[in-house]
Amino acid sequence: MRILVTGATGYVGKKLCDHLLSAQHQLVTLGRTRYSESVSHIWVEDFADFDANETWFANIDAVVHLAALAHVKRPDEKYVTAVNTEAAYKLAKVAKQAGVAHFVFLSSIKALGNST
Repeated sequence: MRILVTGATGYVGKKLCDHLLSAQHQLVTLGRTRYSESVSHIWVEDFADFDANETWFANIDAVVHLAALAHVKRPDEKYVTAVNTEAAYKLAKVAKQAGVAHFVFLSSIKALGNST
């Protein structure tokens, strides 16, 4: 299976990518940092402002979207919404248009930022 992963360099992302590669899946990562030189990567500097492209999803069977802002003490609410909510919607919409069969979105309470 060919899987596109966002947030591949975060804690969960690294563990997931390691597991998927050991299970012989092909990976493509998407984001501002690269998981590995041996894995195809699509550069996106900022999930708050990007244009999702159907070509990113060519020959992709599944998307796992993990990228999000977390561990932010006093987040700008508009920016957090753009990164943690609107980006997920944008990716899911374009993946669907491109014919991707599976879209997994994983988030946590940290996506809302730290309250202190």
